[in-house]
Amino acid sequence: VGLGLMGHGICQAAATAAASPSSATNGIIAYEPKVEYLTRGQERIISSLSKLVSREKITQNDADDIMNSITFTTDMNDLSQTDLIVEAVIENIDLKNDLYTSLDGICKD
Repeated sequence: VGLGLMGHGICQAAATAAASPSSATNGIIAYEPKVEYLTRGQERIISSLSKLVSREKITQNDADDIMNSITFTTDMNDLSQTDLIVEAVIENIDLKNDLYTSLDGICKD
């Protein structure tokens, strides 16, 4: 949850692990409440992966696999069946409380 300065890096790292052939995960769900934030986060990940490709740290196929392991969404309900949620929203206690209250209402036990 959250694709800002920290969140997009966390998402990219998790997606890199998820794209690994030995991974047991079904992929990563990246959530932002607004399309513009979601798009900005997606663009940050694409930019970061492009730099890794240009430096020959990963192949373009690797970058594509990483991006394909991420589902980008603005629908919080898409998080309802996840096993783990990583929260990386701005340091605003009211926002965090609202987020956790909303997640509590939709996440599995």
